[in-house]
Amino acid sequence: EITAGAPDALIAGFTIREGKTALYKQGGAGVHMAAGTVSNCWIVSNSSVQPPTRNYRFHAAGVTMNGGLVVDCLIANNVAQDYLGGRGGGVYMTAGTVRGCTVTNNIADGVDADSAGDPVARGGGMFLDGGGLVENCVIAANTATYGGGVYVTGEGTVRNCLIAHNRLGGGVYMNGGRVESCTIATNIPLWWQQVSGVSISGGGTLLNSIVWAHPQGYNHRIVLDYDPISVSAGTVSYCVLQKSVAGTGNLVADPQFLDPASWDFRLATNSPAIDAGQNQPWMASSSDVDGDPRVAGGSVDIGAHEENASSGPLRAYFSADARLGTNSLACNFTCQVGGSNTAGMIYSWNFGDGTVSGALASPHASHVYAPGLYSVALAVTNGDGQSAAAFR
Repeated sequence: EITAGAPDALIAGFTIREGKTALYKQGGAGVHMAAGTVSNCWIVSNSSVQPPTRNYRFHAAGVTMNGGLVVDCLIANNVAQDYLGGRGGGVYMTAGTVRGCTVTNNIADGVDADSAGDPVARGGGMFLDGGGLVENCVIAANTATYGGGVYVTGEGTVRNCLIAHNRLGGGVYMNGGRVESCTIATNIPLWWQQVSGVSISGGGTLLNSIVWAHPQGYNHRIVLDYDPISVSAGTVSYCVLQKSVAGTGNLVADPQFLDPASWDFRLATNSPAIDAGQNQPWMASSSDVDGDPRVAGGSVDIGAHEENASSGPLRAYFSADARLGTNSLACNFTCQVGGSNTAGMIYSWNFGDGTVSGALASPHASHVYAPGLYSVALAVTNGDGQSAAAFR
């Protein structure tokens, strides 16, 4: 524990695991802090479990913070289980900053609704209760009733984060607060919930963010219409969205992730999210979730990743003009490459049905398919022999 009277305290390089919460602490089985810094630690497999005989709420099992800085840490496999409903399986915060952390596989759980009838558990990965800043984090594979990834209230801010693959409770639930320059993708709701990506129910601001690749449409098995984003009170602007939402600068378009099946949510060079955001004052000295400078062009890219097509290692992405059909299907493929050296490019296609293209100088290729399901692979090489690959 770091108290408010120890602002210079530092905990660095430790594994903090299998802690249990004292009843009077009400959370923070791994770390309980009001000041100081926790850096480069693994905070794993801690648990805050409140018995049903208690009538006060337990908070995060991993980190409970009312101030201070948590930076470059792994916060994983923590469980906050509260009879009234856990708050923040990985992190519960009212103030302070969490930066550059991976928050994964945490659980906020509960048995029943509280006396006000509120949802039983909120914020599987993180719960920002009225304040706090979370930036440059990966928040993935967490579970809660609402806000499987993140639950935000009040003045809490989530910035430059990848929020993906949270398994239950959807990606983000906002009752106030601000979520900006984030990529929110491939999250899953509980079976009886409608909103899978982002729910803004009590105010809040969603800005410069991508909400994509969530369950959408009518589920006949459970008679429920899934919705990737729902806004009953709040604002959404300069976002790339899975469905149309009122607001300035919003787009409904495929953001063209490089390889979401492999958790690569960087933008292809032809992404509509590039240079489509609204610049903010904090961006002048900021980086994206990968540590790259936040504004590479005239305007910021929408989402957690900033694409600079002319820098970095060689990379490739391709798209097809047709993916579904009956009988035979003619497909036209187009490759986009990025990196600091894209001179002398050679493209080699494997169309997945036993046909390969050989070495081509053009980024375009065509193929006719018989009925079936196919995966396509592309290998590219520049004039200096550097290579990259893409699969779809």
